[in-house]
Amino acid sequence: MNLPLRASTIAAIALCVSTTVLAAAPADRAEWTSGVIRKLHRDLSMPKEAQGLDGSLSLRLRLTVMRDGKIAAVELASSSGYVAVDIAVTRMIQRASPLPAFPADMPADKEILMVPVRFEMEDQPPRPTRNVQLRYADPARGFGVTVPAPYRIAQVGKSEEFDVLVQIASTAGTPQAAGAAGYLCGVGFSTPRKTLKTHPGAEAPLSAAARMAAAVAILAAQGESPGQRSGFKLQGVKGIDYVAPASSGADGVPLLQYNALLDSPTLRVAMRCTTTSRDMPGALSAFRQIRDGISLGRQ
Repeated sequence: MNLPLRASTIAAIALCVSTTVLAAAPADRAEWTSGVIRKLHRDLSMPKEAQGLDGSLSLRLRLTVMRDGKIAAVELASSSGYVAVDIAVTRMIQRASPLPAFPADMPADKEILMVPVRFEMEDQPPRPTRNVQLRYADPARGFGVTVPAPYRIAQVGKSEEFDVLVQIASTAGTPQAAGAAGYLCGVGFSTPRKTLKTHPGAEAPLSAAARMAAAVAILAAQGESPGQRSGFKLQGVKGIDYVAPASSGADGVPLLQYNALLDSPTLRVAMRCTTTSRDMPGALSAFRQIRDGISLGRQ
């Protein structure tokens, strides 16, 4: 079932379907649908994260609604292109729970609703730009990463694990950076002095396949398994990504970590983004956009 919603920057949300005045409880599916639309209309507004953006923004959410009207899950079906907007709208929908309870002619235990939301943005006066770094490239080898707005390169350094570690933050403040390291995402590059192609000796870092196998074993020992697992390709090189549980935050909120692993004959790459389990569904597509901005440089 599709429930399209629209909004503008200066007006309340205008619905693409008509609504009716409801009694205390819906008598049938038609009244229930109208009640759902009225409730979402009341709880959904233009997120501050969308203000100042040009053109129109569209996203689609998949809602799982139980018989008592409780919204059991909100998933991002398609992104607006701005992770902060996706997360803000997802949270608004979550706060709309409960929706009206099912009437007698809806015998199922749950309903899946597809909710397209469209924001019509009016022309905004030009805003001053800030000096935000969106790209890092290694001066010698050319490998690096380019990030989409609203992300930025926060710092570039090294660690015990990586020869080069690019730390990434969000200028919008969402999704929440929840890892112990203090930044949202890290893209690490390992570049041994001897090429892995001609000298695959003990100094070579673990391959993506070996790192994936180790992660699966660790998760299995904890009774967990990687989720959202998929393959991808950058510059003809195959990689794999997945989402796994991370330790809880300081406030006890469960954390999830997005991981992308890639290895070429001369380079090993690992990307990790840690955020709350609440923010991960809305942030996943943006994390993969960052992943797709990784460059392997000259091979």
